[in-house]
This record gives sequence, structure tokens and C-alpha cells, in this order.
Amino acid sequence: MTGAPDRARDGRDLTPCLRADRRMDVRAVERCADRRGPAPRGRSPLGALALVAALAAGCQPARPKSVVLITLDTVRADRVGACGGSVPTPRLEALARRGVVFDHADTPVPLTGPSHASLFTGVPPWRHGLRLNGINALDPHRAVIAEELAAKGFDTAAFVAAFPVTRPFGFARGFATFDDRMGVTPAGAPFRQLQGDEITQRATQWIAQRGERPFFLWVHYFDAHAPHEAPEPFASAHPGDPYAGEIAYLDDQVGRLLDAVSEKVADDDLLVVVVGDHGEGLGDHGEDEHGLLLYEDTLHVPFILAGGGAEAGRHVVEPVSLIDVRPTILGAFGWAAPGAEGIDLMPAARGDQEAPARALHAETLYPQSEFGWSPLRATRRGALKAIDAPKRELYDLDADPGERDDLAARRPADVEALAMLGESSGAAGAMASSEQPSAADLEALQSLGYVGAGAGRSAGDAHADPKDHIADYREFWRASHLGLEGRPEDLPEAITAFDGLVARDPANPLFRFRHAMLLEKAGRLDEAEAQMREVVRRAPDWPPAVRRLASLLASTGRAGEAADLLRAFAQANPGIEGIDIALSASLRAAGRLDEALDVAQRAAKDRPDDADIACLAAELLAANGRFGEARASFEQILGRDPRNARAALGLARVLEHDGHPEEALALLERTLAALPGQPVLLAEACRLATTLGRADAARTCAGARR
Repeated sequence: MTGAPDRARDGRDLTPCLRADRRMDVRAVERCADRRGPAPRGRSPLGALALVAALAAGCQPARPKSVVLITLDTVRADRVGACGGSVPTPRLEALARRGVVFDHADTPVPLTGPSHASLFTGVPPWRHGLRLNGINALDPHRAVIAEELAAKGFDTAAFVAAFPVTRPFGFARGFATFDDRMGVTPAGAPFRQLQGDEITQRATQWIAQRGERPFFLWVHYFDAHAPHEAPEPFASAHPGDPYAGEIAYLDDQVGRLLDAVSEKVADDDLLVVVVGDHGEGLGDHGEDEHGLLLYEDTLHVPFILAGGGAEAGRHVVEPVSLIDVRPTILGAFGWAAPGAEGIDLMPAARGDQEAPARALHAETLYPQSEFGWSPLRATRRGALKAIDAPKRELYDLDADPGERDDLAARRPADVEALAMLGESSGAAGAMASSEQPSAADLEALQSLGYVGAGAGRSAGDAHADPKDHIADYREFWRASHLGLEGRPEDLPEAITAFDGLVARDPANPLFRFRHAMLLEKAGRLDEAEAQMREVVRRAPDWPPAVRRLASLLASTGRAGEAADLLRAFAQANPGIEGIDIALSASLRAAGRLDEALDVAQRAAKDRPDDADIACLAAELLAANGRFGEARASFEQILGRDPRNARAALGLARVLEHDGHPEEALALLERTLAALPGQPVLLAEACRLATTLGRADAARTCAGARR
């Protein structure tokens, strides 16, 4: 007997009304009928078979016109009221009432950049290649949803709140508008994140300018990320629980955003997807933040979908993954997602069929990359979840959602079966050791609380189980914050803490690295140098350690030795970004200006869009007496970015040298108007104003002193 056809005679799709065995699904057709509205008056209800015959040809899922994707960084599902969590979230709860909540949604990786890459590609990190924050960019050959929707005629825009999902890592692909502007601090350092109200304001301004063209809008919020500091009045509403205050604040921001969207697009024409990228440990299982372990504290995320024919108030209980987001959004329009490993969840959202049972996988390379400990892999099928670590674990998430009762010793066969599934997936496989963050990217990651160093890929104890080192992990962060951000009198305590960490885990290069930094800060330079040399010995291909040792050598009058160290490293490890800048700076400090300029110019040629390298090369032209070329270079940089403070300062000094101090001061004043509070620019403007005898010199200098 042949199965039912895929399409009605008029060409409309019958797939949602068919079972897997090609028979008509009567309940699915009845649900389709409900969405199409009541039967005309005066007609008696049809029986089930008649209903199938009458409606199967005409029942078609509702198709949205536009899409809003909202990603909530660092939000764990069990704190979100809309997902049954502890914090009231009235705006998300209202969205859930008119849509679907996926009760068991997990991320394939508890890190911001890699998880978003999975969301946009529909494949896990070990497929798309972006497996750690700040290390490399998304594979340009992987299809991403923004490019696909742009090709379908959608206007596309993104407003992102933090460095790991910015343009350098491939997240701008497909977006006609991609706003990752963070601004700079008064000291000239770049901000690395934005508050939610700024993101909402930018996104709503864009929405207000929309016409009739369908759009895809991605809005990324970062407010639940550490350090946990909720704004008012949400902090006061949740005293003693700043994370809860942050969740409440995010709910309010989502509400503001959706209110603005609703003024432009009717609910029936809009698909809204709200999803977390990963959770937060909050001390559960010993992890305060995320990235190190693979418990549900950091894997289980909120996932709410409304529109596209989703059944109001529905809950999907089968486990799903972030890799399902791309095929689900495309599926809402009836389009496939080529290359995706995730699945289209719209049939489950509409109630046409249940989400299929399957194995879902997660990984974290963070413990290996940063601390030299073992990477982790997790595999879940139904309620059973195994964590593949040096000491394997097994949990029944239905009976034990908090993962407190490890069943591994009692159910070894289940552990082995899930571990084999995980191993075959490719999760937690080896990563190329050549992938390293640049110096600037490393600084940005560390400003957000990530180590971002990559120390452990060439050193450490690869058989160490991260959970066995959780106390040292927490002590590492406590002592780091104390030594780097605390009071001067706290520094000895921080150094003592690192004495203990290095003694307990001598193979850990990151412990030694941070120990050397604190020794240097305390002025114990001989000890700092000895410790940093030991780091370089243990991890000879680790750029941050080599850069730091070179900096230490240069600061103690051995710039030539620093340059030789960096040149040897660059020859052994070609192409590692940031080494050339450090080498050029060391050569300059050693008085080897021609060599310094040659290195900087070659780097500028290799990376023509890197303004810092271009500024360094221009500064070295001036240092070599080639002022005309320096002026042209600085002007070219400012032509691309008039707010570049370093280029403005360099050009002002060249102008003064060439006998144009008034023009130099005017340039500084224009730059300060755009970037108020820049201390170096203020000091230079004060000096010039005083030299020129300007009447307003006192006011300028008062600003510099502040």
C-alpha cells in the first residue's frame, strides 16, 4: 500500500499532517484546523476521517515575515521564571504563554563565542572550529543564518554587547548593519562590553526606521556575566542576589525591545526566539562562573519561541540543543538548513509531532587550554547524561537534576555506552596548538574575566581531572583579583596564595605566569624573571609568556636581549599576531630604529586594517627623522578613523616639529571634543597651550590635572 502524498493537488505542503509512515496524522490535521479558525456557521462538525479529507489539502503552517533573535549571555534556565525558574520574568513569561518553552535546552559549549557560532551555523564547535573565546574566527565556509536570510531578501541587523561575538571573530557575516561599537574609557582603553539599556536603545532606533521589508534582527545581551552587579531598581528588588537582579533587568530589556518591534510588526507576522548561550555556575559544583565544567548549571539554557504557528503555552520536554536554532528559524519559513547537524524544531513547536530522541553532546577545552588539565566531553540521551573525564560521571537528570548522585560506579554499562557515543561525535578532540590569541585579544578577554591565554596546550598535566582542582581554580581567581585589582597592601597575601598554587601544581604554566606577574608588580624583579623563564621553559611556544619575559627584560635595561628573544620566537613560530609589535617596540627601546621600523612596516603590510600597527610604523618613521612620511601615514589613519587618539597625538607632534603648533593644538582639541577625558591628549594640549601663551591654557591644564 502506498503512503499518503507529500502535497495536495494545489501544491500545498502536507508534510506536517503526515506520520513518519506516510499515513495521515488526524490529530495534527485537527490542530491545523484549529489554527485556521472555526468551521463556518451552519455546518455540522466533520468526523475525523472527513476532517482529514477536507483539510489536509489546505492546512499549511503559518509563515512569519520577520525574525527577532535575542541571545541572553550567561543565563541559566533554572533562574528564569518563564522556564520554571526562581526569578520572576513577567515579559518572558508573557512571551512563553503565546509560544513554546523548550524545557531541556543545552548549549554544546559553555563559552560565549563558540556557543553563538553553533547557534548561527547549526553545528557544534568541533565542526565549525571556533572552540574557545578569542582564538580564531568562525570558518568562513560554514553557512550562517544571517547570510541565508540576507540572500532571501531580508534586511539584517545585529547589536552585540561583548567582545567575544564581535566582527574579528566572524559574527558580522550576513549583517547589513552590525553594531559592535564599545567606545573607549577616559584613559583611552577600549570598553569590552555594553549595558543592556544601550543595546536596547540602539536596536529600537534601528527598528523605528524599518519599512515593509522583512528583517532578521539579532540582539545580544551580556548583563548576566560576571562581575554580577545588577542596576537599580533591580538590585534593591533582589537584595543579596545580584545575579537574580541581572535576570530581572534583562527581562525588562527584552520587554522594551519587543514593545518596539510590536509597533512595526504584528505578532502573527513575527518569529521571536529567545535563547541563552550558556549558564553560570554560581558556586554549584564549585564553579563560580563557566567554562571549566560540564554540569547543567552552565549547559542548561532558556529557549523560548513564539510565532510561526507555534502552539501557545506548549512545553517541549525532549532535550534540544543550540545547534537546532538555525534549522528551526529557517524551518519556520519552510526552508532547509544545508550542512546543519541540528534539527528543525518547528513541527514540535506547532504540536504536529514530538521532538525526536537523540544523543546531544557538549565539550569544553577551556580546562586544557588555560590550565593544562584534561578537556571534558558530555553526552546526553533522554534523562541520562555522562561526563567523560579522567573520572567518569553519570547522572539521571529526571531523578537528580542537580547532578549530585553520581551513578557511574553503579551503572558502568550506561557510562560506557554514552562515552562511546560522545567519542564518535568528535567532541573534545584535539585543537591546533598554533591557534593563539593576539596580545590585544588576550587583554580584551582578560578584561571580561576569561583567562584567554592558551597556556595549557603545550604544558600541564593532561590527565588531571578539572573537578579535582576546583579548589585551586577558585583560589587562582581569588588571588588574581586580590593581587591585580586589590589594594597595595593585599599584594603580599596574593603572592603567598600563588606560592601555594605553584607548589601544589608545579606543571601548571598559568599558575607560574600569574605568580611572576604579581612578583613583578611587587618589585621582586629577579624572582619574577626566574619564574617567567621557567614558564617559557615549560611552554616554549606560548606567546604571552615570551612577550611578558621580553617586557620584563626591557624594563630592566635589557631591551636588546628582549628583542633577540622575540626574534628567535618569531622565527620558530611564524605568523603569531602581536609578536611583531613587541619585537618592534623592543628594537626601538634598544635604539635599533632601522630594524624596528622594518619590522613594523612589514607587519603593517601584512595587516593593513590594524590601526595600532599603522600607528607604530608612523611613530617609527618620525623617530627615524622621516617626518613627511610620518605625517602622511598619520593623516591616512585619521582619514579612516578621526577618533584614533594615538594617531592624533602622533600627528600633533609631527605638526609641532614642522613648525605648526597652532595646527597641532587645534587637532588635539578636535579629538578631545570627540573623546573627552583622554589624559595623554589633555596633557599634550596643556603643554602646547602653555607654550603658545594661550589665554585658555589654565582651563585646558585644569582638565589635564583632573
